[in-house]
Amino acid sequence: MLNDLILDAIVLPMLLKVCRLNQQKADRFKFGYLYERWFDDLISVIQADLLETKKKMYQEAKMKVDKIVQTTEIVTYKVRTPIKEENLSFTPIELKGLTEKYLQYYLYKGDEKNNEQTI
Repeated sequence: MLNDLILDAIVLPMLLKVCRLNQQKADRFKFGYLYERWFDDLISVIQADLLETKKKMYQEAKMKVDKIVQTTEIVTYKVRTPIKEENLSFTPIELKGLTEKYLQYYLYKGDEKNNEQTI
């Protein structure tokens, strides 16, 4: 549970940034307005999950995650709990992989939601 919260706190802000950057480029496509609306929906779902994650972290687990060092080789986060502090380090490739997995989850989650509505 705590590990999931920590990963959510690290990856969801990056995923949000990626979606916002790609939303700005959606107008290049023939039906860009459809992509923009889709990105709006996706961003709102990610924002809601990020707020829920932060709420759980601060209120229930009394935990905080901060980025402390970012270089081209490694990104380090400090995880603070009432009991201990620890550093988590990721390579940019690992973070990219995590972000892609989260994006796949949200895309699949959206498909499940659409299938439920059509039944």
